[in-house]
Amino acid sequence: MQNVSISKGNSKMGRIASVSLPAGITCNPSAPCYKACYARRLAARRQNVRDAYERNWEVYQTHPDIYKLQVKAAAATQRFFRYHVSGDIPDMDYLRMMVEIARELPLTGFMAFTKQYELVNEWIAENGPLPQNLQVLFSVWRNFDCPNPYNLPEAHVAYRDGFHTARSDAYHCHKNCTECCLMGKGCWNLKPGEQVEIDEH
Repeated sequence: MQNVSISKGNSKMGRIASVSLPAGITCNPSAPCYKACYARRLAARRQNVRDAYERNWEVYQTHPDIYKLQVKAAAATQRFFRYHVSGDIPDMDYLRMMVEIARELPLTGFMAFTKQYELVNEWIAENGPLPQNLQVLFSVWRNFDCPNPYNLPEAHVAYRDGFHTARSDAYHCHKNCTECCLMGKGCWNLKPGEQVEIDEH
């Protein structure tokens, strides 16, 4: 049995732990952002990163109970924990696991960006609101419909060519997750209907 690979942080997030999955195979198959995906490009360049993401995916597929226990154990020691610097919510069982962990660890703040809109909408329709400590942002991409009937926060891209989809009142990401977490602003603290705009990367 291999261990789940947990990142202790990176240059943008600071010391915020996260767990990731391979980009593409865990993502919304209709999403048009595959060619521009920075996580996919990073994994293609770095064997150790690619191996870590693929190992996590294998553990989840073959031993989802072990995957949950290891992710929960890692998150239990953190004030903030991020899902999916790479990859996305692959199925309803995974989303259920995220909800269960958030409920079991009420003192940890969790966050995930997703284009799996239908999964999240279906969950809320059948089960009610997500836990308050699980911040799920719908990741918006131009020319890709984002159904958001429950008014979840949205993350929009400031494209290099100058194109914008965010409203004028969107919070602009300052590329320091740790600072935002500690100061109670940014992605981790958006209220229903609010937006954040993130530079294309």
